[in-house]
Amino acid sequence: MQPGAKSLKAFTLIDLMVSMTVISILTLLLLYLFDGASETSSKGGSRIDAETQARQVFDRIAMDIRHLVRRNDVDVAFDKKTATAAAAGNDELAFYSEVRGFAEPGSPPLRRLSVVGYRMNDLLQLERGARPLAWDGMRFSPTAAPVLSSPNSLPPVDVAGETSKYEVLGDQVLRFEYGFIVSADPLATPPRPEPMLSAVPPASLGQIDAIVVTVATLDSRARRMVDADGLASLARWLPDYQQSNATAGQTIAGIWNGLAQDASQYPSGVPAAAVSSVRVYQRYFYLK
Repeated sequence: MQPGAKSLKAFTLIDLMVSMTVISILTLLLLYLFDGASETSSKGGSRIDAETQARQVFDRIAMDIRHLVRRNDVDVAFDKKTATAAAAGNDELAFYSEVRGFAEPGSPPLRRLSVVGYRMNDLLQLERGARPLAWDGMRFSPTAAPVLSSPNSLPPVDVAGETSKYEVLGDQVLRFEYGFIVSADPLATPPRPEPMLSAVPPASLGQIDAIVVTVATLDSRARRMVDADGLASLARWLPDYQQSNATAGQTIAGIWNGLAQDASQYPSGVPAAAVSSVRVYQRYFYLK
C-alpha cells in the first residue's frame, strides 16, 4: 500500500442480509398499518352509511306521523307479526296521513291525503307505501281487521297488495319492530299510575303517548358476506318484542343490543364479521 492511501471498506454478506431483513420487516409493518387503516376506514364508512340511512328512515316516519289523521272515524292498523321458523317477525304499520301519495302518471291530482304503509319485502329491505286518496267521494275498501277501532270508523285502505305504491326506503334495514308508551290511567285495570311500555297497542289511539320504532341495519358490505338463508337467519336471531319484556321495562333496542354485544349468542352459520356489523337504532314518536 502506498503511503497516504486510504483503505476502502465494503459491505460484507452478513451486512447485506441484515439490511434486507430490516427492510423486509419495515415493509411488512407498513403494509399491516395500511391494511388496518383501510379496514378501519371501511368499517367506519359502513357504520356512517347505516346511521345515515336509519336517520333518513326515522325522519320519513316522523313526517308521516306528524301529519297523522286524528279523527274518531279513522283507524290505525298496527300489524304485529310473529316470527316463524322461516321468517322473522317484522311488523307492519298503516295509517292515514296528510301527505302526498305515489300517484300514477296521468292520473288526476288528489288532495294531500294518503294511506301510508311500512313493511319489509322479501329481500329484507324496508319499504314505504303511500296510496293517494281524496276525502270526497272516496270508497274505502276493507283491509285486515285494524287493531285500533272506533264506532263507524274507516279502516286504512288496503295498500299491502299494491306493489306499485311501495318504494324501498331502507335497503340496509334488516328488522322493523315497534312497541308503545301507553298513557297513565289510574282507573285502568290494573291501574297505570304513570306511562308504561307495552308490546301491544291499547284499545284506542288516544291512550298511546308514543310509538317506539326500532330498526336493525346490516350494511351492504356485510350483506355480501351472507346468502339469502344466512340473511334470514340473522333477521330471525333478533327476537320479537314480547309483553313480558315491556313489563320488565326492557326496550327493543336494549334486547337486540344485548345480543349483538355477546359473541356467544351469535347465530350459527353466519360469519361473525357480518353479525358484528348489525346496528340497532331506536326512536320515540310522540303522539301527544
